[in-house]
Amino acid sequence: MPRELFRGLAAVQRIVKDHSIKGVHGPLIELMECEERFFAAVEAAATNQLFHVVVDNDEVASKIIEYLNRDKAGRVSFLPLNRLSVRARDYPDNTDVFPMLNKITFDEKLRPAFDKVFG
Repeated sequence: MPRELFRGLAAVQRIVKDHSIKGVHGPLIELMECEERFFAAVEAAATNQLFHVVVDNDEVASKIIEYLNRDKAGRVSFLPLNRLSVRARDYPDNTDVFPMLNKITFDEKLRPAFDKVFG
């Protein structure tokens, strides 16, 4: 993980706690589970997007970004749920191919964020 990203994620946790900011779910990687045999595939498919922070809306993200910029506390990308949607997709009809979303367990209310990264 790049140093600026690590600093940014630590700063987000601190900012959310210090300012009692609601509507922050956390980094995508902390919001999901999957079988160990899919770890490499998940990492390859999502790359650094695994560290994007899921928030309820862009207003929450903007508040946090203000503090990050003010404190020069690193860089973070956000996935605001109010700006994301789930898209219908056609997948190949083949037993050797499957959607990565089917192999990941997560809270259904976060589906738009997971669809954005893995859909």
